[in-house]
Amino acid sequence: MVVEENVDRDDASKKVLTYWHSGDDFDKAPEAEKKTAKWLLRDSDYTIELRFENSNDTYHPLDGSEDINAIDLYRLVTAEDGTSSYERVTDKPGTIAAGEQLYWLSPGIAEGNAAGVAAGLAEEVDEAADQVGKTLADAKAALAPLNFEIPDAQVTYEYSDTVAAGLIISARKLSEPVYNTDDPTKVDTLGQVAVVISKGPDAFKDLRPTTSTDEAGNVTTTYLTETEARAKLLDLGYFVETDTVKEYSDAVPAGQLIDLALTRGPWTQPAVAGVYADPRFDPNYVYADGEERVEVPTDEDLLWAVKPQPAKDYLGTVQL
Repeated sequence: MVVEENVDRDDASKKVLTYWHSGDDFDKAPEAEKKTAKWLLRDSDYTIELRFENSNDTYHPLDGSEDINAIDLYRLVTAEDGTSSYERVTDKPGTIAAGEQLYWLSPGIAEGNAAGVAAGLAEEVDEAADQVGKTLADAKAALAPLNFEIPDAQVTYEYSDTVAAGLIISARKLSEPVYNTDDPTKVDTLGQVAVVISKGPDAFKDLRPTTSTDEAGNVTTTYLTETEARAKLLDLGYFVETDTVKEYSDAVPAGQLIDLALTRGPWTQPAVAGVYADPRFDPNYVYADGEERVEVPTDEDLLWAVKPQPAKDYLGTVQL
């Protein structure tokens, strides 16, 4: 066995011992040493990098997922001199009911004991899962050095109430990279990843079809009519395109809404000054001498050739 010692043992951030497996060293080791972690791993043909790290008691805030009956709980207390420490809680129900922040203890590992073992050869790396929460551009940039791509055909969009618009909701690895058999440093075919990207909350959730199931298990889908959809959108503050796109459908009854789309973002419709049907209807009109006077109608449709309209703000334009 060859042991490579790189730096001072007291430098926990840099200390690395590498144990190189060689021949029948395991059989020659004392029985007590054969039971240690490093010797058991060496006998299984692992090359071991032994790293030294400090291991202290760690107190974790409760997040609601713990079984509080199975663990001790602690509170953080501050002494008069300003020093802080943790003390064990004896009255769990009362302390929890009081709403006090509590902690659970993850004890440190005694010196010389193995804190954990990571077998590099068995590690499963999911390049796709690491892209969740990123933008499409950032995910592509992160995957490129790993020889993966996200084809346009594998990008889909969904509404989400929890993930901000433009961020990846989920990612799935479709294939691994294929490397050249003669030169493994070259890639013949990039691996592929499919992603689902958030469109943000669905502003039109209440206008989309709804389903219900009766006691017999029959499923009924209810759609809005075009008139109902227009009325709801106007109430919400949207402008609706005058022309409706018509499509054939074997599933949706005639005259009912199949889908809708936002074609324009927020905008303001300018005010319309209005044009009187007869200039003499204008209260500021000045009659000429001898000009016949007219009666001003009270009916708006008779009064105006073009009715005046105030400026109006819309949340956007929708196409049905």
